[in-house]
Amino acid sequence: MRESAERRQIARLFAGGVLGVVALALVACGSDDSGAGGELTWDARSLQESEASAPFSTTVIPTSVAVGPSRMLFALIDRAEGTLVSGATITAHYYRLADDPEKEPKVSEDYATTDVTPRTLDLRGVPGAADSPVNDADLTTLYSTVATFDEPGYWGVALDLTVDGKTYQPRLKFWVLEKTPEIAIGEPAPRSEQLTLADVDNPIAVSSQPEPNEAMLDQTVAAALETEGVPEIRIVNRTPARAEALIRDLGLKSATVWPTAETRAALDGAGLLVNTTTLGMKGESDVDIDISALPRDAIVTDIVYTPLET
Repeated sequence: MRESAERRQIARLFAGGVLGVVALALVACGSDDSGAGGELTWDARSLQESEASAPFSTTVIPTSVAVGPSRMLFALIDRAEGTLVSGATITAHYYRLADDPEKEPKVSEDYATTDVTPRTLDLRGVPGAADSPVNDADLTTLYSTVATFDEPGYWGVALDLTVDGKTYQPRLKFWVLEKTPEIAIGEPAPRSEQLTLADVDNPIAVSSQPEPNEAMLDQTVAAALETEGVPEIRIVNRTPARAEALIRDLGLKSATVWPTAETRAALDGAGLLVNTTTLGMKGESDVDIDISALPRDAIVTDIVYTPLET
């Protein structure tokens, strides 16, 4: 599920036309854009004047960057085709610049160097705008690295970038926050409070659907799936007789019973796995299900109603 969410998020970032607005790029091939004494220059004029010399533009995908470890994603967009460039080798050199967003940094301090890793994402079939650089026929290549920043302010990155045997040296500026509203790398997920039917008058209030189907909220998971037309429902239970009684009571037509010992076989080819047991809830043991038999695009979810805070 995390992979699918990431694919949709990346597609939305491209489709929204936001590439290129977060960072200004200077691209030089065999040129020396440095100030007196060999210092790299980071003013907006220098960045803008040299950008047109490269066959592609280099940009940072918009993400919140904060003090501490942050994931940086770079994209190379072919100027003629408007598509993403793959096959690049990149090393990133980070520089500490000004601490005031209103200042144009003129002096940079060499801070750290990291290798950049290409990440290939399959965004084929993910909806996007017509002018998106994501080509529906191709895989999508971005370039990823994790950099650790020790203070907020203006920062710069100079990339040693090789494509098709030619070397380029784009430079980008970006702003580092003290703290981002998003969860940082390594931070625990925030606690959340889960409402139950006992807390509300209308079951729609506890639905996460944008347009909830009220009739489904009074059904079990299996009955709701059958109502929606799922052709086959496999109910795994350590007591098959109880599962068979459940099927009869609910009047399910498309459900079959599988003993716990055959869980792996039941998962083969399934598109959705729902844990409706008490495993993982307060006072219960952890969920221990081998899901390796599921297809890669299967969805896994959990029905948790205790504790209220998870």
